[in-house]
Amino acid sequence: MPFENTYPPLLHYLVAILAKLCHLSAGRAYHLTTGFFFCIGPVGVYLLARRWCGALLPSLCGALFYSLLSPCSWLMPSIAGDLNGYWMNQRMSVLATYGEGPHLVSLALLPFAMLALDRALEQFDWRRAGIAALACALVPLSNIIGGFALALGALAVLGSRGWKLAPHALAIGVWAYLLSLRWLHPATLADIQRNAQFVGGPFIMDRWHYLALGLLILFSALAVYFLARRPGTKCFAAPAGFLIPMLVIPLSWEYLRYFLIPQPHRYHLEMDLGIALLLSMGLAAIPRGALLASITTVALLVFGAMHGRDLDPHIQPMKLEESWEHRITRFMANHDGNARVYFQGSHRFFAGVEYDQVQFGGGFANGVRLSSFFLADYGITFLKGDGPLTIAWLKALGIDYVSVGDEKSEEPFKPWQDPQQFDGRLTEVWREGGDAIFKLNRANESLAHAIPRGALIEKTPVSYLERDELMRYVGAIEGPQSNGGVLTWLSPSNARIDASPGAGDAISVQIAHDPRWKAKVDGKEWPIRADGLGQMWIDPQRPGPVAIDLEFRNSKALFLLCAVAWMLLLGSLSSFQFPFAPIEKP
Repeated sequence: MPFENTYPPLLHYLVAILAKLCHLSAGRAYHLTTGFFFCIGPVGVYLLARRWCGALLPSLCGALFYSLLSPCSWLMPSIAGDLNGYWMNQRMSVLATYGEGPHLVSLALLPFAMLALDRALEQFDWRRAGIAALACALVPLSNIIGGFALALGALAVLGSRGWKLAPHALAIGVWAYLLSLRWLHPATLADIQRNAQFVGGPFIMDRWHYLALGLLILFSALAVYFLARRPGTKCFAAPAGFLIPMLVIPLSWEYLRYFLIPQPHRYHLEMDLGIALLLSMGLAAIPRGALLASITTVALLVFGAMHGRDLDPHIQPMKLEESWEHRITRFMANHDGNARVYFQGSHRFFAGVEYDQVQFGGGFANGVRLSSFFLADYGITFLKGDGPLTIAWLKALGIDYVSVGDEKSEEPFKPWQDPQQFDGRLTEVWREGGDAIFKLNRANESLAHAIPRGALIEKTPVSYLERDELMRYVGAIEGPQSNGGVLTWLSPSNARIDASPGAGDAISVQIAHDPRWKAKVDGKEWPIRADGLGQMWIDPQRPGPVAIDLEFRNSKALFLLCAVAWMLLLGSLSSFQFPFAPIEKP
């Protein structure tokens, strides 16, 4: 899509498959899928702990502890405040309150991936390596946060098995990435690396942050090395190597406001996972640990029976069709479902789920392709007092409608700082209480414009308040300098532009620039460049009427690598032998 992006696709695919096979609504299928992974997560903790410590009761105790309690709330006052106590379930809270389904899925798959990797390194063969590669690929295909945690977990597993197995672990890692290459393109990963520094706060990584992160990883590796050398502490090596960075990353932000990686506060769930694993190892190692594990397990079961229904007070039944978000997105879809809309707040997420409404935003903020997205998104909503400048930004980004809410809005976040700035300047097309939708009335509502090349925005703005180039560009696409242009979508990855550029004109296309977009005229490729906002412009090779075919095309070489990786996986799995006794014929 032009601006919005989605989370890595594993959860989306699973929801779609379940909805199709069982004839369920998307919402019901999503709840069932995420509920399944919520329940399966502690099973992975049990299996991984059982493999590392070899004791049933301590492993069961650790899994039950992970299932019912959130030690992150004991260590982080911000989490305790968010949960309104110390005995709530943070995994349930982030799922039900913040909609963190993808993160929860990756968290549930993480111990299974570490388990598969540990088995592959113990006895390396094609089958075990293939299972480990697939398990490791599924984690980042659910969520990138989980993918980074898996990388640290893989280092811990490798260290516990011996660093001489690094080539085997590297081979599995490369195989896993090739399996996910179709969906985790290098350009997408570069976008995520750039955008993660601006989501949830300014987390600009400099060389000192990278140095601190490197030292933390080195310290974890040394801890694994020394623990793995002694038989009495060998079982602690991998869980300790995983827990150390998972503790330091969120706690250094909680207490020191120092970040080692972007969005450090989101790793508290992985910290809970590491604590549960280490608890199992501790119970297995101490004298009479089985008795203590039995007592603790019974206590946890009693706690769960008594307080299980009160673990998260945020979960309340609701009817989607009665929600305010449903009403406003339904109106917009029925009014002009093909228009690009600026929603800000909770309905930003509804519009892309219930309806196929094109938005500025609304998807996976870490994966947005447009380089000026965060600057524009912040300025449009949070700065006050300059309606003409805000309107110019909206028009420069090809937006047709903007939704605004004041202090009486039903929108729970109420992000707009100056909701009156459009009154009398834009046409109001919908109002309900404190919420309204305005139409921008762009002179040319297409996303393609033939304008003088000198009117393009050349410099990337460093401030939302920079006006000169922005106003010149908007004046060109809105005024008599424009030679028009029509962009017609043929599919999500194909479009056609009909324009009549004059001598010295450029064709501005209000779509985020990506090297995978190709422009062809009569079979000949025309160059596509990025302007200062990060949108595309095409250099016409001749003046006059022209029809340009736009195609978003991935590299055939990358597709081939991904296909080969999947064929190798199928080949490795075909060697499975099922231990079923043959049926004897009479």
